[in-house]
Formats: sequence, structure tokens, C-alpha cells
Amino acid sequence: MRTGTVIGSLVSAALVLVLATPAAAQDPQPVTVSGGLSFFHFNDCCTEVGVRAEVAKIIRPMNNGGVAIAGELGWTGGDFGSTLTLGAGPRYVVPMANSNVRPYVHVLLGLARYTFEDDFFDPSNNFFVSPGGGVTFPLNDRVDVFGQIDIMMIRGEDVFGDSFTDKGQRFTFGVSFALGQ
Repeated sequence: MRTGTVIGSLVSAALVLVLATPAAAQDPQPVTVSGGLSFFHFNDCCTEVGVRAEVAKIIRPMNNGGVAIAGELGWTGGDFGSTLTLGAGPRYVVPMANSNVRPYVHVLLGLARYTFEDDFFDPSNNFFVSPGGGVTFPLNDRVDVFGQIDIMMIRGEDVFGDSFTDKGQRFTFGVSFALGQ
């Protein structure tokens, strides 16, 4: 099965889950839109700097947290090229009694597209799995600041047909906005 088909299926499933939340729910949850500065350090050699955007929605509320679905789009670039990521997956927002701080953990699956500065290598589409998590700190009822770390594992095939696995960490710091409710 092609990587594009797998990614398209994952993103479609995430959208269906978000949109299928009952409209008549007792406690409608807001959609959270986030953006921030991202640092991707991989293979113990290189660090790319870029931006990352995310959309998340709790689909099963639990006290101050719950189960959510999250989707992300990120871009980082460095001396040798750039990485574009598109992914989605489940998130667990940890319920915290008597606290506005909200820690979370997630697993994102998706596509990582490598583009290289020199024209020797063609761009490549690769599959990624990214367990991670973070914490949000409220500024007011609608705006939070957050910090997040993802452990990136990117699997693909190089131009010679050999498979590879890139590993690294992606750190993101930014602002999130609650829409709706």
C-alpha cells in the first residue's frame, strides 16, 4: 500500500472522528488551534528550525481532560534541506483536579516529506510515528501557551532503494486558542 494512501486514510479518519462529535452534546468541547516555533533535531547531527500548526478536539470529555483527536502540519528547514510533516492521531489530556495546567500525551502518525537543498536527491515521502506530549498553561479562558516534545521516527526508502529510519526529537513552543463553546 502506498504511503499517500495510508496518510490520506489516517487524516480522513481523524476528520470523521472530529466532525462526528454529537451536536447535541451536554458539554460541547471547543476546537483548539495552536501554532508555534519548532526545532527538529535528528540523527544526533542536525537541527532544523521551523513552524508547526495543530488542530485538536476532545471527543470524550473527562472532568478537566479527556480523549482527543489531533492533526498537525509542520515545516522545519536547515542547511541541507527541509522536512514537511502532516499527521494525526489520538491524544489523552490528563484530568487535573484544582489546576488549570493541562498535560497531555499523544501518538501521531503521518507523512514526512524530505526536500534537499542540492538537486542530487529527489524529494522523498516517508512514514512517521511520533509519540509525544506536552503541557498547556492558561493565559485566559481562550488562550494558552504550551510546550511540547515529540519523539520522531521516520521510516522511508532512499534513492537507491535501501530502507532507512531517521530518529530525533521535535520541540515546539507556542500559543493555542480555544474556538467555539
